[in-house]
Amino acid sequence: MKRILIVDDEMIILDMLTEFFEFKGYQVISASTEAEAKLSFEANKNDINVVILDMLLKHTTSEDLFFYMKQLKPELKIMISSGLSLDEFDEDLKKLTWQFVKKPYVIDDLVNLVDQAYH
Repeated sequence: MKRILIVDDEMIILDMLTEFFEFKGYQVISASTEAEAKLSFEANKNDINVVILDMLLKHTTSEDLFFYMKQLKPELKIMISSGLSLDEFDEDLKKLTWQFVKKPYVIDDLVNLVDQAYH
């Protein structure tokens, strides 16, 4: 089972990505807040191998969430999604990031990258 966690506070993006990845055969767990993402990840961490993480959630960056998930599952592949440049983030985060996609992105490119994680 290919299960992914998608974290984005823009509901239209979250819904679109969820629908598209489900159409492509993925089981999707979605979260719109850091707290929701932590709970979802804790409950499903053994089954989640890839996370698509928006780095700018309302009122916070997602750096704490990023490092929290990596601490619980070091082999986790986290794809950073942001309108910012990767250069604007912490050096440790950059080293541990599996993939970086700049918004706006082409959804087919996103799916192709996630597919690579499962091959």
